[in-house]
Amino acid sequence: MGCAARVLEFDPLEEVRRMAHEQLDQWLEQMRPLFEQEKPPTLLELSQHFTRTRQQLLGGVLQSLADALYAHLQDQRQAPCPCCGKPIRRKRRDPKRCNTLQGPVSLERGYFYCTDCRVGFHPLDEAMELSRAFHQYDVEEKVLKLASEMPYERAAELVSDLTGVPVSNRHAHDRVEQVVQLADLETVIPDRREIRRRIAQAKKIPTTGRCWSWRWTAPMPRRGPGPSATLNAGRANGARSKACASTWHRKTAASSRWPAGIRSRMPKP
Repeated sequence: MGCAARVLEFDPLEEVRRMAHEQLDQWLEQMRPLFEQEKPPTLLELSQHFTRTRQQLLGGVLQSLADALYAHLQDQRQAPCPCCGKPIRRKRRDPKRCNTLQGPVSLERGYFYCTDCRVGFHPLDEAMELSRAFHQYDVEEKVLKLASEMPYERAAELVSDLTGVPVSNRHAHDRVEQVVQLADLETVIPDRREIRRRIAQAKKIPTTGRCWSWRWTAPMPRRGPGPSATLNAGRANGARSKACASTWHRKTAASSRWPAGIRSRMPKP
């Protein structure tokens, strides 16, 4: 009975709440200079100040949640080998600093090595699905979405401006190149069931009675200007066709979610 009472006394959520209050107090302390100014800041200035400093607050809360939810893995001393299943003792603890859209997080991961299989692994990385890179998948998803629409440098700049997360041009380039290498036809093209579903859905769309044809027809020559008018019209229609195709490719590449096959084939630690 006494042991059960002692177990019930510790509430992980209460510990997270206490640490979150500490982070909030530290963040609010940064607001003190705003009250000492002769002229109060405008709403725009307050919003910009929040954007610059919110990662300290949100990152601290995220850190508290990660420590509370994965405390058993950060203190883990023994783990089964993923290949042979033999229990392995921890060799060391490796620190890892991660950057998310909410702010930076620091983790202590136990490292295990199986001498029989010659395999080293971090159980915490697998449980939390950590990216090997410094920027985690939520940041990379935003970078990839913008980098498919514009130059890498501009995409990294926009992500940094809109989210407050500093992203380099080199990081955007490397991640896009990596996804392109993994995006084969089997990953990008939908399966047979999905294709049939889309065809059936398209058949349900009501039409206006007109028959639309996608075949390009050359414009009829008109009197007066001569053959140059027909040539210019053909060039204009060809330019519009290329523009439509380019727009379709950009929309396809800028999908809000990665294909499941690409996400699962990204390199793991």
